Amino acid sequence: MQGMALAISASRLCWRRGGEALRPFLISGTQTGHLAHLSAEHYALVMGCYPTENRVVARGAVKPSSESMTHGVIYALDTAVRGVIHVHSPHLWQAAEHLALPMTAADVPYGTPAMAQEVARLFAQTDVRQRGIFGMAGHEDGIVAFGRDLDEAGAVLARNWESLQS
Repeated sequence: MQGMALAISASRLCWRRGGEALRPFLISGTQTGHLAHLSAEHYALVMGCYPTENRVVARGAVKPSSESMTHGVIYALDTAVRGVIHVHSPHLWQAAEHLALPMTAADVPYGTPAMAQEVARLFAQTDVRQRGIFGMAGHEDGIVAFGRDLDEAGAVLARNWESLQS
């Protein structure tokens, strides 16, 4: 696991309480991925995501991550999900084909309504819901894992990482 920590950077953490699709969620703020330790002022409370309007409504001391819309659509598509982790991992991203990870289309930029639509496509056409992980082909090194909580999302990352080590 220590090797995994060295090979992953710029984590974006996100979680919510309750299982309603439109429930608010906390997400680490923009430009906080480089920080080793986060405190309350490094998080934003996202009150709503509206991909068709390219709009995120949030409050807090920082602006929410540009990936808030992506995280919001995951919550909307699976009410059991309460934790999402977005990492930058060259090792996992470059091994995506070997790991058979569902991937978003390479021409879709991150943080856009198009990415929200692409995540919805993955949920409709792949086993991403069961796997709890996907890669962002148009966002170099971008990997998103999710689960019933942050521990489960982290375990998904760890399992995939460990499968590369064996």
